[in-house]
Amino acid sequence: MTLFRAPAGNLLPLQVGAADIEEWLLAKEPQAIGSYRDLAPQEYGRAFTAAQTAGTDIADDLYFALVDVVGRSGTEEDFSKLVTPILKQKGWLKGDDGSIATRVALIYDTNLRLGRAAGRWSRYQSTKAAFPYLRAFTAEDDRVRHPPKSPHSDHRAWDGIILPIDHDFWTRWFPPLGFRCRCGVVQMTRSQLARYKDGITSDEELADREARLGEPVFASPALPFGQQLVDAVAGTNQSLMPGMRPVDPAATYQRGQQAWNAELAAQALDQVTAAIAKLFGIGA
Repeated sequence: MTLFRAPAGNLLPLQVGAADIEEWLLAKEPQAIGSYRDLAPQEYGRAFTAAQTAGTDIADDLYFALVDVVGRSGTEEDFSKLVTPILKQKGWLKGDDGSIATRVALIYDTNLRLGRAAGRWSRYQSTKAAFPYLRAFTAEDDRVRHPPKSPHSDHRAWDGIILPIDHDFWTRWFPPLGFRCRCGVVQMTRSQLARYKDGITSDEELADREARLGEPVFASPALPFGQQLVDAVAGTNQSLMPGMRPVDPAATYQRGQQAWNAELAAQALDQVTAAIAKLFGIGA
């Protein structure tokens, strides 16, 4: 599957399959929030969530339904059929069928785009010796996000940025740039770069374009997980009440690793128990 169609003359994005998205999802932790602005981009890099889930117990429902659908190579329709009855029953989905379908589709679409972005970045890293540059592009139509309809971000500034793949710009910005964003990037060879008159985007122009883009909504997959955690903890520490002990990133990471290892061990034990039960006909 391919998320974006690249402009002519550029390498099409490498395909990202269900296995890549499932791996990305399994590294997430369900988290309930009020508004999408409740989480910093770095926290979006670690958490799976949906707006207006605070005070409910549906974050897990959404998360595990998406993991199940992606694992079975399902579709948006499968996801909707799985979660809509549950969310209606719990009172989270209200309104007409059209608004409900739109809301469920946004959750599905956003997480698949983010999962594909992580998969593409991984593949870009494996081919960067041959394709060492990235070129940013937009859909080049009236729907591209820009003021005044989008007062805080102008995605037209994204179009035409060309930088080496290891430039730190990509640790801050990587599509999707926001919800339902259609912007993309393509890899370029050195010979393809030579065809562009202006070549690499200058530092001055890049600063101007970043200012027009506004603030990132999601964490870039180019930013290492450890740095995402450090940045998220730094934001948490800045908002602590006086007298509260600061959060230690290393200790937080270690606790997360211990919890993950414990979960893997529990899964392995369950598999062994099931195999033994099957062998001896227990529970048949």
